[in-house]
Amino acid sequence: MIVSTGNFYTSPALFKELLADGMTAQSTCCMNRKNWPAEFTKQNGKKQGESVIVQEGQMTAGVWKGKRDVPFISTADDPTYNVEVNRQQKNGSMRTVACSKTII
Repeated sequence: MIVSTGNFYTSPALFKELLADGMTAQSTCCMNRKNWPAEFTKQNGKKQGESVIVQEGQMTAGVWKGKRDVPFISTADDPTYNVEVNRQQKNGSMRTVACSKTII
């Protein structure tokens, strides 16, 4: 069973507890959470569609760059599996970029 939570409730500690109970989970989250990897708090210079991911055991945490940084955490998905999404640019044109399946 995969549990999807709102970013207000998401934390690495919660996902570890759910995993110990046999449930996987996925969600976007807030970067100011306790135990959130420190290397994600200051991620400048990424281009739209790029992401930075770390993995500990079955838990994956990352930050994907859309218009803004989108932090996410998952114990359910393969962190290397990306899908393509369309994003509107400032000039109105559309651009296809890679996006983690967890965020979709």
